[in-house]
Amino acid sequence: MPHLTAQYTSNLRGLDIPAILARINQTVTESGLFSEADIKSRAVPLDAFKVGVSAQPRAFFHLVVAMSALGDSVERQLAQSLADALDDLVFGTPGVETQICVEIIHVRSSTYVKQMARAAAA
Repeated sequence: MPHLTAQYTSNLRGLDIPAILARINQTVTESGLFSEADIKSRAVPLDAFKVGVSAQPRAFFHLVVAMSALGDSVERQLAQSLADALDDLVFGTPGVETQICVEIIHVRSSTYVKQMARAAAA
């Protein structure tokens, strides 16, 4: 843990998703809060979406960080670091208002299980 899931609207053009995932993982690694091999990120494009009610074109990049609770100040700092890192890589399409959001949700350790898969027999 943590698990990071990015959802982004399909009207954001030119995103380099592998570079964004690499930056997300690097930012979390640099926080010193987690083991590097425990950081897992993925990205999901959204073709069906609506932001507000205005006819103005809008877009968003929303990152959910699922992790054990670490305290509000630590979590707020991590969320801000991720938003800042994304700001360098998520550029709005001209004429499209773009929001970058980071949300931290808590996973209860009592209900989370992780184990390594067994190697296949040769």
